[in-house]
Amino acid sequence: MRLITYSARETEQLGKLLGREVVKSKLLISGALVIALYGNLGAGKTVFAKGFVCGVDAIGKVTSPTFLIVRRFPLRKNRARVKNLFHVDVYRIKRKKELYHIDFESMLADRKNIVIVEWPSKVRTSLPKSFLKITLRHRKKENEREVVFSVIIK
Repeated sequence: MRLITYSARETEQLGKLLGREVVKSKLLISGALVIALYGNLGAGKTVFAKGFVCGVDAIGKVTSPTFLIVRRFPLRKNRARVKNLFHVDVYRIKRKKELYHIDFESMLADRKNIVIVEWPSKVRTSLPKSFLKITLRHRKKENEREVVFSVIIK
């Protein structure tokens, strides 16, 4: 599916809508639900993640976790099967073994987690077999974004 947003607010609202739908769904997956956000710098990955965090009713303010690498957001209510949302930005990861320090493997293994990953191409081999890929691209006008949703099944 391909959508166009015309402002940062619309990009955030799209993330919020997806978050609401995810917590309402009865997904049957073996590990965490992984949402991989692809896009260049300034494409709106963190803006989308901010909306998603709000949509799942998680506790905490979303800022880019570039320097922290990972932020954990517990959910306000026990929404469906989800207990935690992790926002991971692997932009600064240089080697796969650095993922060990943030307990990335355990994060992905727990089916009670949602894990949003920015810059997922840097850790592609560590991602699960199936995940939601969301690509955000700049358009001609400054605040317009093309948002492409696809499901990856290895």
